[in-house]
Amino acid sequence: MPFIDITATLTYNVSAPRADLSIDSFQDVNDTALVPIPPEKPPCATRTICLELTFGLMDDGTYRAMFNGITHNFPLVPTVFSELTLGVNATDPNAYGPLSFVLNYGEVVDLVVKNGDTRGGHPL
Repeated sequence: MPFIDITATLTYNVSAPRADLSIDSFQDVNDTALVPIPPEKPPCATRTICLELTFGLMDDGTYRAMFNGITHNFPLVPTVFSELTLGVNATDPNAYGPLSFVLNYGEVVDLVVKNGDTRGGHPL
């Protein structure tokens, strides 16, 4: 199967200038010469978000996974578009649906994920 290069542009502001995304050639990189960066101590968390994965039987007879008792439903409008158009309401987690979190700039989050699968078969 041949390699297909597809380039797409996501436009937030139609009056902003567009970058030239064309690529004429690729340069080889000697990846054996790459070295890891020195490890850094992570900053202390400023917020903790706890999620517990469980499974349950829904009213329609389907068995679904849930975080904190809520199943995930994809939003009709992509989150980034909502954020760009909600104005002052963009920082309200309720605008994005149940079990949504809005993070502040520079916030360091400690994400705790608990496996509440009582059957023990889910490899979380």
